[in-house]
Amino acid sequence: MTRGNQRELARQKNQKKLSESQKKKSADSKDGNKG
Repeated sequence: MTRGNQRELARQKNQKKLSESQKKKSADSKDGNKG
């Protein structure tokens, strides 16, 4: 049961990390998004 679920969870976590890092990058480059 957890075999497929584990992979799904890992994928979700990885996706979250990726999107978060991308958000940080774009916010840093924009500089108007700080406050």
